[in-house]
Amino acid sequence: MEHTQLKKLFELDLSANLSALREHEESVKYYHAEQLPPDVKAVIEARGGVKIVENIYKMLVNKILGYKIASIQEIKVSGRQEQDKALADLLNDLTKVFSQNPQYDKSIIKKDFELINGMAVLELGLKSDEGDIEITLKSVPVKCFLIDKYSTDTSANDARRFHKCLNIPLSQAQRFFGMQNFEVVENEEYDERVNIKETWIKEDTAGGEVWNRYFWDNYKILKREIKPFKNNIHPFVIGKFKIDHNNQWYGLFREIKSLQDYINFAENRMANMLGSIKGFYEQDAVKDGDEFAENASVDNAIVAVNPGAISGNKIQFVNQNSNVVAISQKVNEKRQIAKILSGLNDEALGVAQNRQSGVAIAQRRDAGLMGLQDYIKASDEMEKELFVKVLDLMQHYFTKKQTFKIVDKKVGERYFEINSNAENRIKIGKFDLVYQSSLKMQGRGAICTLE
Repeated sequence: MEHTQLKKLFELDLSANLSALREHEESVKYYHAEQLPPDVKAVIEARGGVKIVENIYKMLVNKILGYKIASIQEIKVSGRQEQDKALADLLNDLTKVFSQNPQYDKSIIKKDFELINGMAVLELGLKSDEGDIEITLKSVPVKCFLIDKYSTDTSANDARRFHKCLNIPLSQAQRFFGMQNFEVVENEEYDERVNIKETWIKEDTAGGEVWNRYFWDNYKILKREIKPFKNNIHPFVIGKFKIDHNNQWYGLFREIKSLQDYINFAENRMANMLGSIKGFYEQDAVKDGDEFAENASVDNAIVAVNPGAISGNKIQFVNQNSNVVAISQKVNEKRQIAKILSGLNDEALGVAQNRQSGVAIAQRRDAGLMGLQDYIKASDEMEKELFVKVLDLMQHYFTKKQTFKIVDKKVGERYFEINSNAENRIKIGKFDLVYQSSLKMQGRGAICTLE
């Protein structure tokens, strides 16, 4: 693969993913309450008002992520042949070691947030510590990642290339790639940084298709690695929440955005209406119209008018309360629609105000959680794909004697060894992996399990 080909493929994939990436970026801004456009902010500031943002989107996202984090996961590896049972039990223990690493929880939480905004990417790696091999996991920011333009699968299993954009210190680039000429993009006194692209591409060779890795910048290929992993895989686990008719991935934000914008517009509009007055007067009712308008708008105002102006109804102030009530009703309608689209009811959101028994509330809450199955399923598919790759890496790289510690629910902390004898030797085989995720339910007989 030549440098010009890498650049062309990168530009092709960037053009195809740009719309989805912009929507993802906007959804993150909305989550962090950056929702009002600049022209609206300017009008509110000119009027001396206070910017109002009712962050319905953040409330819905936090509730959904809260239920996902609190869900119960169970991973079980089983051998396809009876003689593989002992090795399957050993692999079950090794998956527990992997999932009990502190970085695992951090990466999964980041993955859940990225996924509900459209797409999430996890990256596996290998680290050697005094001869012991450790499988690492990290979440890759979506804004730094591109997928093959022609990939249509929600897990991107049909993709033939991926691009990851890196921004690293100049000293680190020189250590990895040698003392080459790099284009410094951020030149601060003590922190010079460079942009480097990492491309994984499936290439045809005489021995079949191989995943190769390229590091390159705008001018040259810095490094090429042929089949970096023994088992010929790429390190990424990808999940897209939904895909539209234009093959653009997207998240919950697309369904909520218009409602969120309407609510914000209406709230700021009502605040302006409540803080303003409309007055009409006949010209002979006051001596100076400008002076009257200025004085009448002040709180506790006492303003002189011409004789007969009040008794003759020559001055009228319009009450906007009826308009405020009508807008408020429409805002409530949009709030309810947003909840329906998110798949949650008031009980699941914790905002129900009707008086019911504890059992009835729990049952309605559990019914409200059923709407989360699309998101939970997309998230679980990612995690199942993750453990399939982890098991594959374990069988190829855990070839030496190692000791591991896990926390078992029944016996607490315990240690186990691999590759110390024939019974605990890791070898390549065929195994089935069952990944179950259950939302925590409170109602009697409520079950919500996905495999």
